[in-house]
Amino acid sequence: MIKESKKRGAVCAECGKEFSFYLSIQPGICCSRLCSNKSPLRAKKIANTHKTYGEKHWSRRPEVKAKLVKTLRSDNWLGKQRPDMRGEKHWFWRGGHTNERQLAMQRTEYKTWRREVFSRDNHTCQMCGKRGGDLEADHIRSWRDHSQLRYEVSNGRTLCVPCHRSTENWGRKGIPLRVRELST
Repeated sequence: MIKESKKRGAVCAECGKEFSFYLSIQPGICCSRLCSNKSPLRAKKIANTHKTYGEKHWSRRPEVKAKLVKTLRSDNWLGKQRPDMRGEKHWFWRGGHTNERQLAMQRTEYKTWRREVFSRDNHTCQMCGKRGGDLEADHIRSWRDHSQLRYEVSNGRTLCVPCHRSTENWGRKGIPLRVRELST
């Protein structure tokens, strides 16, 4: 419980009404937010404490604002690649650690293939019949061995995660043990 001695009284600068405030809080000039927003003292205080407030700041000038809007609008870069953010210039660059499979899965051809497989199968798992949920597009003939069939819709099927993991070519199960040992 806050003791009465920690309270101070004041008179509102806007409406003249008496009000009280606690010492732990910054002393108020006005009795409420409504009065505070109306008060010319508040605007003067903000102008003195914030250097960016007012028309003189560079971001408030119309010509600078128009140039910033033109440069930063997403429409300007829609469908285009940013050369200033590619490769070593990008902040997530880790020295080119992305493997071929990850790069291929980011391509438009792969995304189109995946979308077409899902729509052909009506977003339904082809093994258990589950519709929707966590579905994956599976290559019937393996990605690694049949590169010419990678983007063929006929080489794809929609599977839920448990059914996909049970297939013979999920992960590295389709690779013989000796080849797996040599590649790691």
